[in-house]
This record gives sequence, structure tokens and C-alpha cells, in this order.
Amino acid sequence: APFLTGDDFARLSAMAHEMSRALDESRLEAYADLDRSFHELIRLRCPNRFLAETVERMWSRLDRIRQSIFVMAPDRARGSLQDHYQIVQSLREKAPAAVMERLVEQHQLAGRDAYLAHRRRALAKES
Repeated sequence: APFLTGDDFARLSAMAHEMSRALDESRLEAYADLDRSFHELIRLRCPNRFLAETVERMWSRLDRIRQSIFVMAPDRARGSLQDHYQIVQSLREKAPAAVMERLVEQHQLAGRDAYLAHRRRALAKES
């Protein structure tokens, strides 16, 4: 995060605003693409190449789920967007690493929980 530039913050903010417009217009696939770009910009600034590559591999493996989570659980998209605003603000303020870790972990767990809740509902309908 200390390697993010002023231009990066402007791009992240612009992406977040475009994500909000996409939600307002029910363009969930566009939202998912912007979500990927948002995370990608932050990942590209990570000076730890091993960590950045590991995150990229994880994202590639989870892309199908991640792309569809906002369609399956559209309420999660609004929560995700709020997480993004909070993460960007905390990065700008140079929040301590522990704070950033907690925000990112909560963001990830909320996505996982939304996916699992959708799967439980789908399985219940099949029964």
C-alpha cells in the first residue's frame, strides 16, 4: 500500500464510482469486471513479487465464482463497494498494517459467506 501513488488513488476512486453506477444500472457483470480491476491495481503495486503472484494465481482459480457472486448475491455487491471505499480511505490515511489486514479479511470473508449462503439456498431448493 505505501507504493500506491496519487494517480493510483484517483483511479481506485474512479473505479469505485463507476462500480456504483454499474450497480445503480443493474450491470452486475460490469461491476464484477471493475471489481477485478480494482483489486488488480492494488496487487500490481505490491513490491513482494511472490505474494503478488500467489494472489494472482488464487484470483485466477476463483475467477468463475468471483465473477458470478454478484449475480448470485447482488446484495453483496453493495457491501463489497462499501468495503472498497473503506479500504481506499484507509490506504490513503496509511492505516496500520493490522487495520488493513482486518479490513481485507472482512472483505474476503463477506464474499465467501455470500457465496456459501447462496449455495445453501440453492441446495435447499433442490431438496
